[in-house]
Amino acid sequence: MKINLLTKLENIPQETKDYAQEKSKKLEKFYKIRKIDIIMQMEGEKYEVEMVVSPERGSQIVASSLGEEWAPAIDSVLEKAERQLRKLKEKVKSHRLKKAKPEAETTKAEKEEKAPKEEEDTYEKVVNKMKNG
Repeated sequence: MKINLLTKLENIPQETKDYAQEKSKKLEKFYKIRKIDIIMQMEGEKYEVEMVVSPERGSQIVASSLGEEWAPAIDSVLEKAERQLRKLKEKVKSHRLKKAKPEAETTKAEKEEKAPKEEEDTYEKVVNKMKNG
């Protein structure tokens, strides 16, 4: 997984950059990720953090957050990205299950066809059994 930190600002402390990179590594436990771009900039007097996550499968995930300080903005954007990755993982998982179900149903139907069938008693057979006792 590759993490790119992009910013035009020169006054971002190195600890903040390291914090963003370390925290974003934890996203990989939710889904396989090819690349993460972290964009840090100022929006007026607020700190803006945007994260673009490129998973190995599926479309890009984009999350952004504004905060009074860098750390809360980073934490917020990570929570948003995590939520989206979990949603993507569940979506992929449910699609796999939908593909697997039709096969299971056909095998069940085939088993029922191969099983020996009991002859159904007709009305006349039932009446004869009752008469003969």
